[in-house]
Amino acid sequence: MTQTHSKIIRIDPAQQNLSKEQARFNSLIKKIEKLKQQLREWQETLPRYQQRVGGEYHDLLATFNSHRLEFIRLLDEAYAD
Repeated sequence: MTQTHSKIIRIDPAQQNLSKEQARFNSLIKKIEKLKQQLREWQETLPRYQQRVGGEYHDLLATFNSHRLEFIRLLDEAYAD
């Protein structure tokens, strides 16, 4: 994913004369910045998570299948007589 380098125009919150709209704008900008940071962190974590879970899942699935095969053999032996 390409990163964009955009500059955010912010209304200085230190001013006492902020209108209701300006204050809302500032709070929404802060919220957007927090969400962007969360998205970046998730995008960095997701590949590592997928690799780890994928590896563990495949190992567990192979073990499960071998036990299932053994169970079927035992059932076959039990009902063969």
